[in-house]
Amino acid sequence: MQSQIYPDLRPAAERYLTGQLNGRTWRYFKRRRLTSLALPGAIPSQLAFLPRNATVRRLARRARAVQRRIARKRTAFG
Repeated sequence: MQSQIYPDLRPAAERYLTGQLNGRTWRYFKRRRLTSLALPGAIPSQLAFLPRNATVRRLARRARAVQRRIARKRTAFG
């Protein structure tokens, strides 16, 4: 995680995160840090405009889900 000191380790870190990032290993990696380093497991780019507050991001995801649900109901009845 020391990107300036060891830039040659980036490919190995990307490979590891791509293949080994799961429920057991997530606790060792913070999304904010992965995002700042542009590593796999980072916050998706479509959510990057949101503040880094987890509660705000959760509410935004919930609002989008509600919008999709309403849109599906309209097409089903419409």
